[in-house]
Amino acid sequence: VESISAATGLTASIYTITGSSASTISVGPTTQTVTNLSSATTTVTAAATTTILTTGAATGNYAITGGVALTTITATGSSGTLTITSADATANALAITTGTGNVTVAGIGTTDTITVTGLATVGQTFTGTTTTGVTAKFVVTGGAGAQTITTGSGADTITGGAGADIIDGGVGNDAYNITAIAQTGAPGASWTANASGSTISTTLMDIISVTAGDTLSLAIATTLTSITRDSTLITNALVFPAAGAGAIAYEWIGTYDSANNLFTSVATGADTLLVYDNNGATAAGTLEAIVLVGTGTGTDTIAAGIITIV
Repeated sequence: VESISAATGLTASIYTITGSSASTISVGPTTQTVTNLSSATTTVTAAATTTILTTGAATGNYAITGGVALTTITATGSSGTLTITSADATANALAITTGTGNVTVAGIGTTDTITVTGLATVGQTFTGTTTTGVTAKFVVTGGAGAQTITTGSGADTITGGAGADIIDGGVGNDAYNITAIAQTGAPGASWTANASGSTISTTLMDIISVTAGDTLSLAIATTLTSITRDSTLITNALVFPAAGAGAIAYEWIGTYDSANNLFTSVATGADTLLVYDNNGATAAGTLEAIVLVGTGTGTDTIAAGIITIV
């Protein structure tokens, strides 16, 4: 292991790591750049006075320990993994711009807010964890690719992109924003079945694990006025009401099979298929669907464009 101690170094220092050995570097004050071009992980420890850490166009992996003054980690252009252990930030905030690799963040302070942007790669994962009792929160924005986003015990805000994302905000009253329209495609034959036990492919759908008190904002939710819950599957006549018939979302009770990407209609199921017309009110819209995992048996509510899980 190669070690570099530069904690008392200059402002705006730039370091480039090459070779094949694992390296550790302690960086100095304010803005620091560490570009890992090696085939091994570089461990970066921020000083108490480091405020901005940039990776540059790195190809290697990082293990980053944040200092209390660190407010920004910019990994744009980086293709390796980021494993970040955050300090209890003095400013109660840390902004992370990811590269294309998987990202893990842990150790955040009680009142900190971790804002994450830059996720875009198909199959990319973001995992944020908090310790029990910590109320810190994540604000994560997904990109165009299908990502897996998992956060901790705080009241997190997660915005999904155009891909078929897998999202789990953990416990806490989380807010989910679904911005994509026309993502799940036109209904196939299985969409029109109305018998219990019928199955629907969930391949193009967002999968969201929810708990009571979570909220869900859809791209067109402001035009929806009510939710109907049933134990049988969808029929086009219900999903596409005639103009003026009302803007209704439908929840079908069932079971989600993550291994096979299937939703099965079961009257006693613990999961829900949320279905709605993406223009909100008329027969001209396209079918949209989201799987809500762990919703229980209550009918969710909608007000001012926001669906609340009960």
